[in-house]
Amino acid sequence: MISRLATLLSIVVIAASPVFADWEENGTSVGGGGYPHLVSDGSGGTIIAWESWDPWAGQWDYGYGQRLSPGGDAMWLTPDFDNFCESSDQSAPLVTTDGAGGGIFVWFDNRNGYLDLYAQRIDAAGAPQWGECGVPVRVLPKDLQTYSSLAIVSDGAGGAIIAWSDPRGSNSDIYAQHLNASGVALWTTNGGTLCFAAGEQVNPVGVSDGAGGAWFAWVDSRSGVNDIYARHINSAGVPSGIPGGLALCTAAGSQAVARIAPDEAGGAIVSWQDSRGGGSSDDIYAQRVSAAGSVLWTADGVGVCTQASMQEFPEIASDGTGGAVVVWKDWRTYPGTSQMAVFAQRVDETGASQWTADGNLLGVSDRLWGVKAVVVPDGYGNSLVAWSSALYSPVLLDMEPFVRVQRLGANGAEQWAAGGVDVRHSTGFPGDSGVDGLVLIADGWGGAYAAWQDWRYWQASSVHVAHVSPSGVATDAGPVRVPSLKVADVYPNPFSGQASLAIELATPSRLEVDIFDVRGRKVSSLVRENGNLSHVVELNGRDEAGRLLPSGVYFCRVRNAGETVTRKMVITR
Repeated sequence: MISRLATLLSIVVIAASPVFADWEENGTSVGGGGYPHLVSDGSGGTIIAWESWDPWAGQWDYGYGQRLSPGGDAMWLTPDFDNFCESSDQSAPLVTTDGAGGGIFVWFDNRNGYLDLYAQRIDAAGAPQWGECGVPVRVLPKDLQTYSSLAIVSDGAGGAIIAWSDPRGSNSDIYAQHLNASGVALWTTNGGTLCFAAGEQVNPVGVSDGAGGAWFAWVDSRSGVNDIYARHINSAGVPSGIPGGLALCTAAGSQAVARIAPDEAGGAIVSWQDSRGGGSSDDIYAQRVSAAGSVLWTADGVGVCTQASMQEFPEIASDGTGGAVVVWKDWRTYPGTSQMAVFAQRVDETGASQWTADGNLLGVSDRLWGVKAVVVPDGYGNSLVAWSSALYSPVLLDMEPFVRVQRLGANGAEQWAAGGVDVRHSTGFPGDSGVDGLVLIADGWGGAYAAWQDWRYWQASSVHVAHVSPSGVATDAGPVRVPSLKVADVYPNPFSGQASLAIELATPSRLEVDIFDVRGRKVSSLVRENGNLSHVVELNGRDEAGRLLPSGVYFCRVRNAGETVTRKMVITR
């Protein structure tokens, strides 16, 4: 326990010294290529995966990873170094945290002459841990389909669970594999079957169940049209429920673009694009499934947005209290705007919409293509959203590409600059044709990192990353303020008996730790006046009267010298 907490604190302390922004206007370039994917490094920085472009071969060729400090400094080898394997081509890499400042990467790989899956763990210092070229996840003499997305989920113990769509049979099915912290495959060789049904099962998405397992959802055509299914698999690799998966939506029409978020209670919330209304107007729907595998909301899902025009490409994030925030592209028109807009809606734990009917307007675009919206929780009860596209500039007499980031409160109110924080605007290059592939994560302090594929140099694509501070400032503008109060995550989490919270203070002063339930009621508190800089607070899962707290989600609020940090914990009985 102590060694684990010491490791966590050592990770957090990386950002302890004053850091000044090395971020560039319009985003810091990490290298040529595209298809970025982000994850937090656990200490205020970020780890990014992307795919490079070989202009001589005219193809995507190698997978790369880089760790950026809160100040925008590269912490690993130069991006010109191929992190994964120099002897083969890689594509579409994804990354998840290893829980110790490093990342676990998975990618499509053709080193054997056909498209397979390999994975690599790179530690906090940038050193590969699973051999020179990674470890196999799936190796069979039949190509995987790159149009079908991968999914990777941290197992909370230094390893990862990976799911994919595999055409090894008569049609594509969903398979999964669990790699431990040493890169050893724990389940069936080449992956265990998560869904083996008629028709095609494609595009899996996944989230952790908080207990070493995962939930996965996918698009499923067993009925002859696309529906939405999901299934849980535990840490031992045993899928639960119906062998073919749990039907979340089999409504009329076609369902597509499944996205998933944890419900913070061992279950999941899934959103999708839905054509049940007929015509050319799709809507946005969502469904919640419990940890026990029961559908909790209206059969075939609740309508998040059923406005008469076209809604598409939803993204979803947990709201921290059993509900979710969903964002999407929207074709409705408003006075003074053009054809495309971005909207957001929050649904509570019962599936009821909490904001304006059919969503809050976040931004508009004068371009029909390249519009994308993403959302993640900020870890403090708010939501971080980002969107990209272009607006017509009367000065440039052309489209001005942009990326904007906003923080929304639980009530949907914008907490940063009206219209969002501008992190990417016109570069002034005549070949600036915009951005694509936008992704977003929280920085752990209330701010955000955004990354995208950038086409500012005519047809030469590059990957750029930008940071927005907790106060809503694009940090290419000045110094980054790093909090002096450092708090590790609750460990273990979830827990049933006892857990610990490691804390480090900048000056010896009063420390307050309060525990709240999801309704905001304080259930216990602790005050220390002993003047120590380092503290380990033992959490026994009891209230002020010594009674065991019931299973559920709780929040630890740590206060010292005017700063506040909140950490989430889950009790399981």
